[in-house]
Amino acid sequence: MFDFRLRTRANQIKRFMQSRMNRHYVRQVRAGDRRATRGAFCEVVWMVAFDSADRPEFGRATPALTRDISADGLSILHHEPVDEGRPLLIGLHNGDESSFVRCRIEHVTPLGFGYRQLGLRPEEIVEFDPPELHAFRRRVETVRREQGPGLPRMSG
Repeated sequence: MFDFRLRTRANQIKRFMQSRMNRHYVRQVRAGDRRATRGAFCEVVWMVAFDSADRPEFGRATPALTRDISADGLSILHHEPVDEGRPLLIGLHNGDESSFVRCRIEHVTPLGFGYRQLGLRPEEIVEFDPPELHAFRRRVETVRREQGPGLPRMSG
């Protein structure tokens, strides 16, 4: 029974990531690229660290930029240090909604000038109740005011 649950969750993640790839690649696909397993994927996402009690720290969420995506993972570019031993929650914008994926950090590759490429393996899709997302929405709006209007709106 436990193995079935893990397989179901893994299949759910793969379907989620694959549908995300498909939505973004439809405009970019050339005939010879249709079988690519990984591709360029540039989008602003939100990185949310977990505290020592394994709760997301929505009030400290930071925007990051995706580099590529596959059904098994994604990589993002970021400029702040991360705790490689802790999971990350990645907030993905889906129209008027946000999806959150809990990811394990597979690698952190320094790129220079403080930037890093993080290789992430999605583990599960996480849903939150609206009250839990209040701190996240406040953080997004704070960053939007500081950074300007170019950041996408994200809601819970």
